[in-house]
Amino acid sequence: MIEAPAAVGKTAFLADLVGRRGWVHHFVELAPDALAAGRSLAARVVRAYELGLQVPGAMPFEAASRPAHLERLERGAAGG
Repeated sequence: MIEAPAAVGKTAFLADLVGRRGWVHHFVELAPDALAAGRSLAARVVRAYELGLQVPGAMPFEAASRPAHLERLERGAAGG
């Protein structure tokens, strides 16, 4: 986690880093609706790595509420 005052370049730094390294990423603002952020991130991973058919249960909307779901998607994206 990076913590710093507003407007010092945190997002720009991370955007450059993930762009150069090709990392899966999702930038979010801290908000009370973490479940929506989890769903969005899961959907992006499924789409980016075409996991809809390769990872069982990758697409169900309610899956984002389970802690192990994103980990399973990450393993699928990594090829394992």
